[in-house]
Amino acid sequence: MAEEPSNRSGTKSGTKLPSEETHRESSQWYEDVLDNDIACVFQRSRSGRLTQGRIRLASNCLIFISRRPEDKYIFTIPYERVKGVQANAKSKGIPQGISVLTDQKGYLFKSFVFQDSAYQDILAAWKAATQGRSHKSEEQTRTGVLQQQSPSKHGVGRSQSSSSQEEANMSGDSQGPQVEKRADGDELKDEFESALRLCRTAISQLSFESSRVEEAESGTKEEEVEDTRRKIAEERRTEDERRTKIAEEENGRKSLEEERRRKVVEEKRRRKVVEE
Repeated sequence: MAEEPSNRSGTKSGTKLPSEETHRESSQWYEDVLDNDIACVFQRSRSGRLTQGRIRLASNCLIFISRRPEDKYIFTIPYERVKGVQANAKSKGIPQGISVLTDQKGYLFKSFVFQDSAYQDILAAWKAATQGRSHKSEEQTRTGVLQQQSPSKHGVGRSQSSSSQEEANMSGDSQGPQVEKRADGDELKDEFESALRLCRTAISQLSFESSRVEEAESGTKEEEVEDTRRKIAEERRTEDERRTKIAEEENGRKSLEEERRRKVVEEKRRRKVVEE
């Protein structure tokens, strides 16, 4: 059953994030199980809030993992619950996203790099899982029917000779459904364990990606600080050059004024000598 967990930082109670060693051990299994990785944005149905993340297409379910470290948001959609996959109509040439419809609600994903390719991948994964499950169910049903019919054919060949054969037929009839029930139980157990492993690996991958994002943000902050310091130094150098230029212009103006006064004094002296 697809459940959409509450939006809160961290993991659910009782769930611990795997260590880096566990992540390295499960990385090969993770690559083998997951068939595709699609970047997109998930729009929540109630609040309309957008969450950036990635879609992981597993063999039996679709997994969405948030990429923001402060919004650790994960949920799975088993293919057996999916009723349809729709590529929404385009508005003015802009794709409007992909809807995954289940028996309880709809999930809307947007902002694909290549929406048509993502739609085909999701549709193919869903159809492959549902068709494979239907073929397996038909084969189990056919096997149960053959097991039920085989004792009755035996009885007809021997002309229904004794009551012991009838009891054998009854026991043969009861064995068919029991085998099918055991097969269904094993299948459900395998699917549950597979989904549990997928969730654990998804949490490990989310922790690993969160640490990478934090490291990238830390490096970005250091670059911003260095860039700010460089800009401040350039502004100081420009201010010093401007002040030096103003001082030079002021000194030149004073020199010209002094030279003009000197010439006026000399001209007065010359006129005075001529008059005498």
